[in-house]
Amino acid sequence: MDQGDSCASDWSMAATAAVETQHMFKSGKLLKLSEQQITDCCHDLSSKGCSGGSSEGALMYLQKHGLELNENYPYTGKNEFCILLKQRGPVKVTKINHLIP
Repeated sequence: MDQGDSCASDWSMAATAAVETQHMFKSGKLLKLSEQQITDCCHDLSSKGCSGGSSEGALMYLQKHGLELNENYPYTGKNEFCILLKQRGPVKVTKINHLIP
């Protein structure tokens, strides 16, 4: 995935890849999930959109909000306004301890 010229969103991509992988192991379906949702919406103390962030913080955010499909919230490679499409995205994150190294 091309992060864009000035967007340091590797932290959101790492968190998304971890969730995609676990979802595939549990469901047998590989979904393309939204890195942009995390980039736009996860703003804890260590996560600041295209200015970098924490994969652990992203996973903690996803426990509360779930994760949208990429087709519904596509990656733009820049900071955008947070747009939550539903109360919780279609992919839920319940446990993060096995996703964090």
